[in-house]
Amino acid sequence: MNKKFTCIICFVLVMTALGTGTGLWCIYHSGNLLLYEATKESSDYSSSAIAERLSNTVDMTGMILADNSIQDLLSVASDFRASNNDKSKAFRTLSYVIPDYYQNFRQNGIYYINLYNPSYVTYSNPARYREVPPEITEALLAAAHEHPGDAIWVTDYCEEYGLFLVRDVRRAKDFQLDTIGTILVNINLNEVIQNSAGQVFDSAPPLYIIYKEGKEIYHSPKLENQAIPAISRAADYGTIGNPGSSCFFYTRGTIPEVGWEYLCLRPNDSVVQARFLSLFLSLSVIGLTLFASLLFSRKMFLSISRHFYRLLRKMNQFGKDEPLSPSTVFDYSGRTDEIGALHQGFDQMARQVQELIQKNYVNELLTKEMQLKALENQINPHFLYNTLESINSYAKAIEAEPISRMVEALGSLLRITLSKSTAKSVIESEVDIVKDYMAIIEVRFGDRVQYELSIPDELYHTPIPRLTLQPLVENAINYALEEIIGTFRIQITGKRENGMVILTVSNNGSQFPENVLENLETNQISPHGFGIGLLNINKRIKLQFGEAYGLHIYNVESEDLAVVQIRLPEDQKDI
Repeated sequence: MNKKFTCIICFVLVMTALGTGTGLWCIYHSGNLLLYEATKESSDYSSSAIAERLSNTVDMTGMILADNSIQDLLSVASDFRASNNDKSKAFRTLSYVIPDYYQNFRQNGIYYINLYNPSYVTYSNPARYREVPPEITEALLAAAHEHPGDAIWVTDYCEEYGLFLVRDVRRAKDFQLDTIGTILVNINLNEVIQNSAGQVFDSAPPLYIIYKEGKEIYHSPKLENQAIPAISRAADYGTIGNPGSSCFFYTRGTIPEVGWEYLCLRPNDSVVQARFLSLFLSLSVIGLTLFASLLFSRKMFLSISRHFYRLLRKMNQFGKDEPLSPSTVFDYSGRTDEIGALHQGFDQMARQVQELIQKNYVNELLTKEMQLKALENQINPHFLYNTLESINSYAKAIEAEPISRMVEALGSLLRITLSKSTAKSVIESEVDIVKDYMAIIEVRFGDRVQYELSIPDELYHTPIPRLTLQPLVENAINYALEEIIGTFRIQITGKRENGMVILTVSNNGSQFPENVLENLETNQISPHGFGIGLLNINKRIKLQFGEAYGLHIYNVESEDLAVVQIRLPEDQKDI
Protein backbone atom coordinates (compact mmCIF):
# COMPACT_ATOMS: atom_id res chain seq x y z
CA MET A 1 0.00 0.00 0.00
CA ASN A 2 2.87 2.35 0.81
CA LYS A 3 4.43 1.69 -2.59
CA LYS A 4 1.15 2.30 -4.40
CA PHE A 5 0.55 5.53 -2.53
CA THR A 6 4.12 6.67 -3.17
CA CYS A 7 3.70 5.90 -6.88
CA ILE A 8 0.43 7.85 -6.98
CA ILE A 9 1.99 10.83 -5.21
CA CYS A 10 5.03 10.69 -7.51
CA PHE A 11 2.79 10.52 -10.55
CA VAL A 12 0.76 13.52 -9.35
CA LEU A 13 3.93 15.48 -8.58
CA VAL A 14 5.49 14.60 -11.95
CA MET A 15 2.33 15.67 -13.76
CA THR A 16 2.30 18.87 -11.68
CA ALA A 17 5.94 19.48 -12.56
CA LEU A 18 5.25 18.88 -16.24
CA GLY A 19 2.28 21.20 -16.15
CA THR A 20 4.27 23.88 -14.33
CA GLY A 21 7.20 23.46 -16.69
CA THR A 22 4.89 23.74 -19.65
CA GLY A 23 3.43 26.89 -18.15
CA LEU A 24 6.89 28.37 -17.63
CA TRP A 25 7.84 27.51 -21.19
CA CYS A 26 4.65 29.18 -22.43
CA ILE A 27 5.44 32.27 -20.36
CA TYR A 28 9.03 32.28 -21.67
CA HIS A 29 7.81 31.85 -25.24
CA SER A 30 5.15 34.53 -24.73
CA GLY A 31 7.85 36.88 -23.43
CA ASN A 32 9.86 36.30 -26.60
CA LEU A 33 6.74 36.87 -28.67
CA LEU A 34 5.87 40.11 -26.88
CA LEU A 35 9.46 41.32 -27.18
CA TYR A 36 9.40 40.40 -30.86
CA GLU A 37 6.15 42.23 -31.48
CA ALA A 38 7.41 45.36 -29.70
CA THR A 39 10.80 45.28 -31.45
CA LYS A 40 9.25 44.35 -34.80
CA GLU A 41 6.88 47.29 -34.69
CA SER A 42 9.71 49.67 -33.82
CA SER A 43 12.11 48.22 -36.39
CA ASP A 44 9.42 48.34 -39.07
CA TYR A 45 8.88 52.00 -38.32
CA SER A 46 12.64 52.55 -38.30
CA SER A 47 13.03 50.79 -41.65
CA SER A 48 10.25 52.95 -43.06
CA ALA A 49 12.17 56.02 -41.86
CA ILE A 50 15.33 54.71 -43.58
CA ALA A 51 13.38 54.10 -46.76
CA GLU A 52 11.89 57.59 -46.54
CA ARG A 53 15.36 59.20 -46.30
CA LEU A 54 16.62 57.17 -49.24
CA SER A 55 13.46 58.02 -51.17
CA ASN A 56 14.00 61.73 -50.40
CA THR A 57 17.48 61.48 -51.90
CA VAL A 58 16.06 59.88 -55.05
CA ASP A 59 13.43 62.64 -55.20
CA MET A 60 16.22 65.23 -54.87
CA THR A 61 17.99 63.85 -57.92
CA GLY A 62 14.70 63.96 -59.76
CA MET A 63 14.34 67.62 -58.84
CA ILE A 64 17.84 68.31 -60.18
CA LEU A 65 16.98 66.52 -63.42
CA ALA A 66 13.80 68.54 -63.80
CA ASP A 67 15.35 71.92 -62.86
CA ASN A 68 15.20 74.02 -66.06
CA SER A 69 18.07 76.27 -65.00
CA ILE A 70 20.31 73.25 -64.39
CA GLN A 71 19.21 71.80 -67.72
CA ASP A 72 20.21 75.06 -69.44
CA LEU A 73 23.56 75.35 -67.62
CA LEU A 74 24.47 71.71 -68.40
CA SER A 75 23.46 72.25 -72.03
CA VAL A 76 25.92 75.20 -72.22
CA ALA A 77 28.68 73.15 -70.57
CA SER A 78 28.08 70.28 -73.00
CA ASP A 79 27.90 72.47 -76.14
CA PHE A 80 31.31 72.50 -77.87
CA ARG A 81 30.22 75.60 -79.74
CA ALA A 82 29.71 77.62 -76.55
CA SER A 83 32.43 80.09 -75.59
CA ASN A 84 34.68 79.58 -72.59
CA ASN A 85 33.14 82.66 -71.02
CA ASP A 86 29.65 81.14 -71.21
CA LYS A 87 30.94 77.89 -69.82
CA SER A 88 32.64 79.72 -66.94
CA LYS A 89 29.40 81.53 -66.09
CA ALA A 90 27.54 78.20 -66.14
CA PHE A 91 30.19 76.65 -63.86
CA ARG A 92 29.95 79.51 -61.35
CA THR A 93 26.16 79.29 -61.27
CA LEU A 94 26.19 75.53 -60.76
CA SER A 95 28.75 75.97 -57.99
CA TYR A 96 26.05 77.79 -56.02
CA VAL A 97 23.07 75.62 -57.02
CA ILE A 98 24.48 72.18 -56.11
CA PRO A 99 25.58 73.22 -52.57
CA ASP A 100 22.10 74.65 -52.05
CA TYR A 101 20.59 71.23 -52.81
CA TYR A 102 23.13 69.68 -50.47
CA GLN A 103 22.20 72.05 -47.63
CA ASN A 104 18.50 71.45 -48.16
CA PHE A 105 18.76 67.63 -48.18
CA ARG A 106 21.80 66.90 -45.99
CA GLN A 107 19.52 65.74 -43.11
CA ASN A 108 18.86 62.63 -45.24
CA GLY A 109 22.42 61.49 -44.56
CA ILE A 110 23.94 62.96 -47.74
CA TYR A 111 27.73 63.24 -47.41
CA TYR A 112 28.32 65.13 -50.68
CA ILE A 113 26.82 65.74 -54.15
CA ASN A 114 28.83 65.91 -57.39
CA LEU A 115 27.45 66.96 -60.76
CA TYR A 116 29.58 65.84 -63.72
CA ASN A 117 29.46 67.24 -67.27
CA PRO A 118 31.82 66.93 -70.25
CA SER A 119 33.59 70.20 -69.35
CA TYR A 120 33.96 70.17 -65.53
CA VAL A 121 32.64 68.82 -62.17
CA THR A 122 30.55 70.74 -59.67
CA TYR A 123 31.15 69.75 -56.01
CA SER A 124 29.16 70.33 -52.87
CA ASN A 125 32.18 69.33 -50.74
CA PRO A 126 35.46 68.86 -52.66
CA ALA A 127 37.42 67.67 -49.61
CA ARG A 128 35.10 64.72 -49.01
CA TYR A 129 35.03 63.83 -52.67
CA ARG A 130 38.80 63.40 -52.79
CA GLU A 131 38.53 60.54 -50.27
CA VAL A 132 37.15 58.31 -53.05
CA PRO A 133 39.74 56.86 -55.47
CA PRO A 134 39.32 57.94 -59.13
CA GLU A 135 38.84 54.41 -60.38
CA ILE A 136 35.81 53.99 -58.09
CA THR A 137 34.39 57.26 -59.37
CA GLU A 138 34.80 56.05 -62.95
CA ALA A 139 33.04 52.78 -62.08
CA LEU A 140 30.17 54.72 -60.52
CA LEU A 141 29.74 56.94 -63.58
CA ALA A 142 29.85 53.88 -65.82
CA ALA A 143 27.06 52.29 -63.74
CA ALA A 144 24.93 55.39 -64.32
CA HIS A 145 25.59 55.32 -68.07
CA GLU A 146 24.39 51.71 -68.25
CA HIS A 147 20.90 52.85 -67.19
CA PRO A 148 20.47 56.41 -68.57
CA GLY A 149 18.07 58.47 -66.47
CA ASP A 150 17.44 55.81 -63.82
CA ALA A 151 18.46 56.24 -60.19
CA ILE A 152 21.04 53.52 -59.48
CA TRP A 153 22.03 52.48 -55.94
CA VAL A 154 25.63 51.22 -55.77
CA THR A 155 26.30 49.22 -52.60
CA ASP A 156 29.67 47.68 -53.46
CA TYR A 157 31.65 50.25 -51.46
CA CYS A 158 29.43 50.72 -48.40
CA GLU A 159 31.97 49.45 -45.87
CA GLU A 160 34.76 51.88 -46.95
CA TYR A 161 33.20 54.85 -48.73
CA GLY A 162 29.46 54.67 -48.03
CA LEU A 163 26.38 54.24 -50.18
CA PHE A 164 26.26 55.84 -53.65
CA LEU A 165 23.35 57.02 -55.77
CA VAL A 166 24.21 57.80 -59.42
CA ARG A 167 21.94 59.10 -62.15
CA ASP A 168 22.43 60.48 -65.64
CA VAL A 169 20.92 63.89 -66.49
CA ARG A 170 19.27 63.76 -69.91
CA ARG A 171 18.37 66.79 -72.03
CA ALA A 172 14.66 67.41 -71.77
CA LYS A 173 14.48 70.26 -74.32
CA ASP A 174 12.80 69.16 -77.54
CA PHE A 175 12.90 65.59 -76.08
CA GLN A 176 16.47 65.12 -77.26
CA LEU A 177 17.19 62.87 -74.22
CA ASP A 178 20.94 62.87 -74.74
CA THR A 179 23.12 62.71 -71.61
CA ILE A 180 24.38 66.15 -70.60
CA GLY A 181 25.59 65.30 -67.08
CA THR A 182 25.71 62.77 -64.24
CA ILE A 183 24.69 63.20 -60.59
CA LEU A 184 26.71 61.33 -57.96
CA VAL A 185 25.44 61.38 -54.38
CA ASN A 186 27.40 59.85 -51.51
CA ILE A 187 25.29 58.85 -48.48
CA ASN A 188 26.52 58.07 -44.97
CA LEU A 189 24.38 54.97 -44.44
CA ASN A 190 25.38 54.70 -40.78
CA GLU A 191 24.08 58.23 -40.14
CA VAL A 192 20.84 57.44 -41.96
CA ILE A 193 20.28 54.34 -39.87
CA GLN A 194 21.21 55.95 -36.56
CA ASN A 195 19.01 59.00 -37.16
CA SER A 196 16.08 56.85 -38.29
CA ALA A 197 16.40 54.45 -35.33
CA GLY A 198 16.85 57.33 -32.90
CA GLN A 199 13.38 58.57 -33.80
CA VAL A 200 11.84 55.29 -32.66
CA PHE A 201 13.92 53.74 -29.87
CA ASP A 202 14.13 55.77 -26.68
CA SER A 203 17.09 53.88 -25.27
CA ALA A 204 20.31 53.05 -27.09
CA PRO A 205 19.61 52.57 -30.83
CA PRO A 206 19.72 49.00 -32.06
CA LEU A 207 22.38 47.61 -34.35
CA TYR A 208 21.70 46.77 -37.98
CA ILE A 209 23.00 44.38 -40.59
CA ILE A 210 21.73 45.04 -44.13
CA TYR A 211 21.78 42.54 -46.98
CA LYS A 212 21.24 43.00 -50.68
CA GLU A 213 20.42 39.80 -52.56
CA GLY A 214 21.79 37.78 -49.65
CA LYS A 215 25.11 39.65 -49.51
CA GLU A 216 25.96 41.86 -46.57
CA ILE A 217 26.38 45.51 -47.59
CA TYR A 218 26.39 47.17 -44.19
CA HIS A 219 26.71 46.51 -40.49
CA SER A 220 26.75 48.88 -37.54
CA PRO A 221 30.29 49.90 -36.47
CA LYS A 222 29.80 48.31 -33.03
CA LEU A 223 29.55 44.93 -34.76
CA GLU A 224 32.99 45.34 -36.31
CA ASN A 225 34.66 42.86 -33.98
CA GLN A 226 31.56 40.76 -33.26
CA ALA A 227 31.21 37.27 -34.68
CA ILE A 228 27.52 37.00 -35.53
CA PRO A 229 26.45 33.35 -36.03
CA ALA A 230 24.53 32.40 -39.13
CA ILE A 231 20.80 32.95 -38.70
CA SER A 232 18.18 30.74 -40.32
CA ARG A 233 16.30 32.66 -42.99
CA ALA A 234 13.13 30.89 -41.85
CA ALA A 235 13.23 32.57 -38.42
CA ASP A 236 11.62 36.02 -38.17
CA TYR A 237 12.97 36.59 -34.68
CA GLY A 238 15.06 34.94 -32.01
CA THR A 239 18.14 35.21 -29.84
CA ILE A 240 21.73 34.80 -31.03
CA GLY A 241 25.01 34.80 -29.14
CA ASN A 242 25.87 33.49 -25.69
CA PRO A 243 24.54 35.00 -22.46
CA GLY A 244 27.40 36.62 -20.57
CA SER A 245 29.35 37.63 -23.68
CA SER A 246 27.44 39.13 -26.62
CA CYS A 247 23.79 38.24 -26.81
CA PHE A 248 21.29 39.91 -29.12
CA PHE A 249 17.59 39.69 -29.73
CA TYR A 250 17.04 40.04 -33.47
CA THR A 251 14.13 40.68 -35.81
CA ARG A 252 14.17 40.28 -39.58
CA GLY A 253 12.53 42.63 -42.07
CA THR A 254 12.78 44.38 -45.43
CA ILE A 255 13.42 48.05 -46.13
CA PRO A 256 10.62 49.33 -48.38
CA GLU A 257 11.35 50.95 -51.74
CA VAL A 258 14.82 49.36 -52.13
CA GLY A 259 13.88 45.82 -51.00
CA TRP A 260 17.02 45.29 -48.90
CA GLU A 261 16.75 42.77 -46.11
CA TYR A 262 17.86 43.79 -42.64
CA LEU A 263 18.48 42.33 -39.20
CA CYS A 264 17.71 44.59 -36.27
CA LEU A 265 19.85 43.54 -33.28
CA ARG A 266 19.16 44.68 -29.74
CA PRO A 267 21.67 43.90 -26.95
CA ASN A 268 19.91 41.36 -24.79
CA ASP A 269 22.52 40.30 -22.24
CA SER A 270 20.83 41.74 -19.17
CA VAL A 271 17.38 40.61 -20.26
CA VAL A 272 18.54 37.08 -21.07
CA GLN A 273 20.51 36.79 -17.84
CA ALA A 274 17.53 38.00 -15.84
CA ARG A 275 15.20 35.59 -17.62
CA PHE A 276 17.58 32.66 -17.19
CA LEU A 277 18.00 33.53 -13.53
CA SER A 278 14.23 33.79 -13.08
CA LEU A 279 13.76 30.47 -14.86
CA PHE A 280 16.45 28.80 -12.74
CA LEU A 281 14.99 30.18 -9.51
CA SER A 282 11.47 29.16 -10.57
CA LEU A 283 12.56 25.62 -11.39
CA SER A 284 14.53 25.40 -8.14
CA VAL A 285 11.54 26.55 -6.10
CA ILE A 286 9.27 24.12 -7.95
CA GLY A 287 11.72 21.26 -7.36
CA LEU A 288 12.07 22.01 -3.66
CA THR A 289 8.32 22.39 -3.31
CA LEU A 290 7.68 19.05 -5.03
CA PHE A 291 10.28 17.31 -2.86
CA ALA A 292 8.85 18.81 0.32
CA SER A 293 5.34 17.86 -0.84
CA LEU A 294 6.46 14.27 -1.38
CA LEU A 295 8.00 14.03 2.08
CA PHE A 296 5.03 15.66 3.75
CA SER A 297 2.51 13.51 1.84
CA ARG A 298 4.38 10.33 2.71
CA LYS A 299 4.55 11.28 6.38
CA MET A 300 0.85 12.09 6.43
CA PHE A 301 0.00 8.83 4.70
CA LEU A 302 2.05 6.80 7.15
CA SER A 303 0.29 8.51 10.03
CA ILE A 304 -3.05 7.39 8.54
CA SER A 305 -2.10 3.97 7.15
CA ARG A 306 -0.98 2.55 10.51
CA HIS A 307 -4.58 2.66 11.68
CA PHE A 308 -5.63 0.62 8.64
CA TYR A 309 -2.86 -1.90 9.31
CA ARG A 310 -4.26 -2.37 12.82
CA LEU A 311 -7.69 -2.92 11.32
CA LEU A 312 -6.22 -5.48 8.89
CA ARG A 313 -4.61 -7.34 11.80
CA LYS A 314 -7.99 -7.49 13.51
CA MET A 315 -9.57 -8.87 10.33
CA ASN A 316 -6.85 -11.51 9.99
CA GLN A 317 -7.41 -12.57 13.61
CA PHE A 318 -11.15 -12.72 13.01
CA GLY A 319 -10.65 -14.74 9.81
CA LYS A 320 -8.54 -17.27 11.72
CA ASP A 321 -11.29 -17.68 14.37
CA GLU A 322 -9.01 -16.09 16.95
CA PRO A 323 -10.65 -14.02 19.69
CA LEU A 324 -10.41 -10.30 19.14
CA SER A 325 -8.16 -8.55 21.64
CA PRO A 326 -8.64 -4.82 22.24
CA SER A 327 -5.90 -2.55 20.86
CA THR A 328 -3.37 -1.66 23.51
CA VAL A 329 -1.64 0.96 21.30
CA PHE A 330 -4.57 3.23 20.57
CA ASP A 331 -8.11 3.36 21.89
CA TYR A 332 -10.59 3.97 19.07
CA SER A 333 -13.71 4.01 21.21
CA GLY A 334 -13.62 7.77 21.67
CA ARG A 335 -12.50 8.65 18.13
CA THR A 336 -15.20 10.29 16.01
CA ASP A 337 -13.59 10.43 12.55
CA GLU A 338 -13.87 7.87 9.73
CA ILE A 339 -11.01 5.72 11.07
CA GLY A 340 -12.63 5.55 14.50
CA ALA A 341 -15.97 4.67 12.88
CA LEU A 342 -14.32 1.83 10.92
CA HIS A 343 -12.66 0.32 13.98
CA GLN A 344 -15.77 0.73 16.14
CA GLY A 345 -17.98 -0.72 13.43
CA PHE A 346 -15.70 -3.74 12.89
CA ASP A 347 -15.42 -4.45 16.63
CA GLN A 348 -19.21 -4.28 16.99
CA MET A 349 -19.71 -6.48 13.92
CA ALA A 350 -17.20 -9.03 15.20
CA ARG A 351 -18.93 -9.24 18.57
CA GLN A 352 -22.35 -9.62 16.93
CA VAL A 353 -21.06 -12.31 14.57
CA GLN A 354 -19.57 -14.25 17.44
CA GLU A 355 -22.88 -14.04 19.31
CA LEU A 356 -24.82 -15.11 16.23
CA ILE A 357 -22.49 -18.03 15.68
CA GLN A 358 -23.06 -19.25 19.22
CA LYS A 359 -26.84 -18.73 19.06
CA ASN A 360 -27.46 -20.12 15.58
CA TYR A 361 -25.03 -23.05 15.57
CA VAL A 362 -27.57 -25.51 17.00
CA ASN A 363 -30.39 -24.11 14.83
CA GLU A 364 -28.22 -24.57 11.74
CA LEU A 365 -27.62 -28.24 12.57
CA LEU A 366 -31.36 -28.82 13.04
CA THR A 367 -32.17 -27.06 9.77
CA LYS A 368 -29.67 -29.18 7.84
CA GLU A 369 -31.19 -32.33 9.28
CA MET A 370 -34.69 -31.24 8.25
CA GLN A 371 -33.51 -30.42 4.74
CA LEU A 372 -31.95 -33.85 4.37
CA LYS A 373 -35.15 -35.50 5.43
CA ALA A 374 -37.15 -33.37 2.98
CA LEU A 375 -34.83 -34.39 0.17
CA GLU A 376 -35.23 -38.03 1.03
CA ASN A 377 -39.02 -37.69 0.81
CA GLN A 378 -39.01 -36.07 -2.68
CA ILE A 379 -40.61 -38.03 -5.51
CA ASN A 380 -38.11 -39.97 -7.60
CA PRO A 381 -38.69 -39.01 -11.29
CA HIS A 382 -37.82 -42.57 -12.38
CA PHE A 383 -40.54 -43.91 -10.14
CA LEU A 384 -42.99 -41.44 -11.72
CA TYR A 385 -41.98 -42.43 -15.27
CA ASN A 386 -42.33 -46.15 -14.42
CA THR A 387 -45.76 -45.52 -12.94
CA LEU A 388 -46.90 -43.67 -16.09
CA GLU A 389 -45.61 -46.55 -18.23
CA SER A 390 -47.61 -49.01 -16.15
CA ILE A 391 -50.76 -46.91 -16.55
CA ASN A 392 -50.14 -46.67 -20.30
CA SER A 393 -49.70 -50.43 -20.59
CA TYR A 394 -52.89 -51.01 -18.65
CA ALA A 395 -54.82 -48.53 -20.79
CA LYS A 396 -53.69 -50.26 -23.97
CA ALA A 397 -54.63 -53.63 -22.49
CA ILE A 398 -58.21 -52.46 -21.89
CA GLU A 399 -58.20 -50.61 -25.23
CA ALA A 400 -58.64 -47.15 -23.60
CA GLU A 401 -56.96 -45.26 -26.41
CA PRO A 402 -57.60 -41.69 -25.08
CA ILE A 403 -56.10 -42.54 -21.72
CA SER A 404 -53.08 -44.09 -23.43
CA ARG A 405 -52.51 -40.96 -25.53
CA MET A 406 -52.79 -38.72 -22.50
CA VAL A 407 -50.34 -40.82 -20.49
CA GLU A 408 -47.83 -41.00 -23.35
CA ALA A 409 -48.05 -37.24 -23.89
CA LEU A 410 -47.74 -36.55 -20.16
CA GLY A 411 -44.74 -38.85 -19.87
CA SER A 412 -43.02 -37.19 -22.81
CA LEU A 413 -43.84 -33.76 -21.42
CA LEU A 414 -42.45 -34.65 -17.98
CA ARG A 415 -39.24 -36.10 -19.43
CA ILE A 416 -38.56 -32.82 -21.26
CA THR A 417 -39.59 -30.42 -18.49
CA LEU A 418 -37.88 -32.36 -15.67
CA SER A 419 -34.74 -33.04 -17.69
CA LYS A 420 -31.54 -31.45 -16.32
CA SER A 421 -29.81 -31.55 -19.68
CA THR A 422 -27.69 -28.48 -20.47
CA ALA A 423 -28.24 -28.86 -24.21
CA LYS A 424 -29.43 -25.69 -25.90
CA SER A 425 -33.07 -25.59 -26.82
CA VAL A 426 -34.29 -24.87 -30.36
CA ILE A 427 -37.72 -24.14 -31.81
CA GLU A 428 -38.15 -27.79 -32.84
CA SER A 429 -37.91 -29.05 -29.24
CA GLU A 430 -40.34 -26.32 -28.10
CA VAL A 431 -42.79 -27.43 -30.81
CA ASP A 432 -42.53 -31.05 -29.58
CA ILE A 433 -43.44 -29.91 -26.05
CA VAL A 434 -46.46 -28.01 -27.41
CA LYS A 435 -47.57 -31.08 -29.40
CA ASP A 436 -47.44 -33.28 -26.29
CA TYR A 437 -49.31 -30.67 -24.26
CA MET A 438 -51.97 -30.22 -26.93
CA ALA A 439 -52.43 -34.00 -27.14
CA ILE A 440 -53.51 -33.94 -23.50
CA ILE A 441 -55.75 -30.89 -24.09
CA GLU A 442 -57.47 -32.53 -27.08
CA VAL A 443 -58.32 -35.59 -25.00
CA ARG A 444 -59.68 -33.37 -22.20
CA PHE A 445 -61.75 -30.97 -24.28
CA GLY A 446 -62.28 -32.76 -27.56
CA ASP A 447 -63.59 -30.66 -30.46
CA ARG A 448 -63.90 -27.51 -28.34
CA VAL A 449 -60.20 -26.87 -28.91
CA GLN A 450 -58.71 -26.34 -32.35
CA TYR A 451 -55.09 -25.41 -32.84
CA GLU A 452 -52.96 -24.76 -35.89
CA LEU A 453 -49.19 -25.05 -36.00
CA SER A 454 -47.56 -23.24 -38.96
CA ILE A 455 -43.82 -22.83 -38.52
CA PRO A 456 -41.50 -23.33 -41.54
CA ASP A 457 -39.00 -26.19 -41.16
CA GLU A 458 -36.16 -23.77 -41.88
CA LEU A 459 -36.81 -22.08 -38.51
CA TYR A 460 -36.74 -25.28 -36.46
CA HIS A 461 -33.05 -25.01 -35.61
CA THR A 462 -33.28 -21.43 -34.32
CA PRO A 463 -32.14 -21.27 -30.66
CA ILE A 464 -34.78 -20.31 -28.08
CA PRO A 465 -34.86 -20.41 -24.25
CA ARG A 466 -36.39 -23.61 -22.84
CA LEU A 467 -40.08 -23.68 -22.00
CA THR A 468 -41.03 -20.57 -23.96
CA LEU A 469 -43.86 -21.71 -26.24
CA GLN A 470 -45.74 -24.17 -24.01
CA PRO A 471 -46.38 -21.70 -21.12
CA LEU A 472 -47.84 -19.21 -23.60
CA VAL A 473 -50.16 -21.90 -25.05
CA GLU A 474 -51.15 -23.02 -21.55
CA ASN A 475 -51.89 -19.42 -20.58
CA ALA A 476 -54.16 -18.98 -23.60
CA ILE A 477 -56.11 -22.13 -22.71
CA ASN A 478 -56.39 -21.41 -18.98
CA TYR A 479 -57.60 -17.80 -19.41
CA ALA A 480 -59.78 -18.18 -22.48
CA LEU A 481 -61.23 -21.70 -22.61
CA GLU A 482 -63.40 -21.26 -19.53
CA GLU A 483 -64.68 -17.86 -20.76
CA ILE A 484 -65.73 -18.99 -24.24
CA ILE A 485 -68.80 -21.03 -25.02
CA GLY A 486 -68.03 -21.93 -28.61
CA THR A 487 -64.91 -23.30 -30.25
CA PHE A 488 -61.56 -22.18 -28.87
CA ARG A 489 -58.94 -21.60 -31.54
CA ILE A 490 -55.25 -21.17 -30.97
CA GLN A 491 -52.72 -20.56 -33.74
CA ILE A 492 -48.91 -20.81 -33.60
CA THR A 493 -47.01 -19.36 -36.56
CA GLY A 494 -43.41 -18.44 -37.41
CA LYS A 495 -41.71 -16.20 -39.95
CA ARG A 496 -38.66 -14.08 -40.71
CA GLU A 497 -39.11 -10.32 -40.73
CA ASN A 498 -36.67 -7.36 -40.51
CA GLY A 499 -33.72 -9.52 -39.50
CA MET A 500 -35.73 -11.33 -36.79
CA VAL A 501 -37.44 -14.68 -36.29
CA ILE A 502 -40.97 -13.96 -35.03
CA LEU A 503 -43.15 -16.66 -33.42
CA THR A 504 -46.77 -15.71 -32.83
CA VAL A 505 -49.23 -17.34 -30.39
CA SER A 506 -52.77 -16.01 -30.92
CA ASN A 507 -56.13 -17.14 -29.50
CA ASN A 508 -59.72 -16.03 -29.37
CA GLY A 509 -61.86 -15.55 -26.30
CA SER A 510 -59.55 -13.40 -24.16
CA GLN A 511 -57.94 -9.97 -24.16
CA PHE A 512 -54.71 -8.74 -22.55
CA PRO A 513 -54.81 -5.65 -20.33
CA GLU A 514 -53.28 -2.58 -21.97
CA ASN A 515 -49.47 -2.36 -21.57
CA VAL A 516 -49.50 -5.56 -19.57
CA LEU A 517 -45.71 -6.13 -19.61
CA GLU A 518 -44.85 -2.56 -18.62
CA ASN A 519 -47.43 -2.59 -15.82
CA LEU A 520 -46.13 -5.93 -14.54
CA GLU A 521 -42.54 -4.66 -14.46
CA THR A 522 -43.54 -1.48 -12.58
CA ASN A 523 -45.86 -3.44 -10.21
CA GLN A 524 -48.92 -1.49 -11.34
CA ILE A 525 -50.41 -4.96 -11.92
CA SER A 526 -49.70 -7.63 -9.34
CA PRO A 527 -47.64 -10.35 -11.06
CA HIS A 528 -49.69 -13.31 -9.81
CA GLY A 529 -50.50 -16.32 -11.89
CA PHE A 530 -49.27 -16.20 -15.45
CA GLY A 531 -47.99 -12.63 -15.05
CA ILE A 532 -44.91 -14.12 -13.42
CA GLY A 533 -44.48 -16.43 -16.41
CA LEU A 534 -44.71 -13.58 -18.90
CA LEU A 535 -42.06 -11.58 -17.06
CA ASN A 536 -39.88 -14.68 -16.73
CA ILE A 537 -40.02 -15.49 -20.46
CA ASN A 538 -39.43 -11.87 -21.48
CA LYS A 539 -36.42 -11.45 -19.16
CA ARG A 540 -34.85 -14.76 -20.21
CA ILE A 541 -35.04 -13.83 -23.91
CA LYS A 542 -33.54 -10.38 -23.26
CA LEU A 543 -30.76 -11.83 -21.10
CA GLN A 544 -29.87 -14.41 -23.74
CA PHE A 545 -30.19 -12.30 -26.89
CA GLY A 546 -30.30 -8.61 -25.91
CA GLU A 547 -32.72 -5.79 -25.20
CA ALA A 548 -33.91 -5.62 -28.83
CA TYR A 549 -35.67 -8.99 -28.44
CA GLY A 550 -38.35 -10.44 -26.15
CA LEU A 551 -42.16 -10.50 -26.00
CA HIS A 552 -44.57 -8.15 -27.72
CA ILE A 553 -48.19 -8.43 -26.47
CA TYR A 554 -51.22 -6.82 -28.09
CA ASN A 555 -54.89 -7.41 -28.97
CA VAL A 556 -56.68 -7.51 -32.32
CA GLU A 557 -60.13 -6.36 -31.20
CA SER A 558 -61.69 -6.59 -34.66
CA GLU A 559 -61.05 -10.36 -34.68
CA ASP A 560 -61.33 -10.87 -30.90
CA LEU A 561 -57.74 -12.12 -30.71
CA ALA A 562 -55.09 -11.93 -28.00
CA VAL A 563 -51.61 -12.08 -29.55
CA VAL A 564 -48.15 -12.76 -28.09
CA GLN A 565 -45.14 -12.32 -30.35
CA ILE A 566 -41.77 -13.87 -29.53
CA ARG A 567 -38.96 -11.92 -31.20
CA LEU A 568 -35.64 -13.75 -31.68
CA PRO A 569 -32.49 -12.81 -33.63
CA GLU A 570 -32.23 -14.32 -37.09
CA ASP A 571 -28.42 -14.66 -37.18
CA GLN A 572 -27.24 -16.23 -33.92
CA LYS A 573 -23.59 -17.05 -33.45
CA ASP A 574 -22.04 -18.79 -30.45
CA ILE A 575 -25.37 -18.91 -28.57
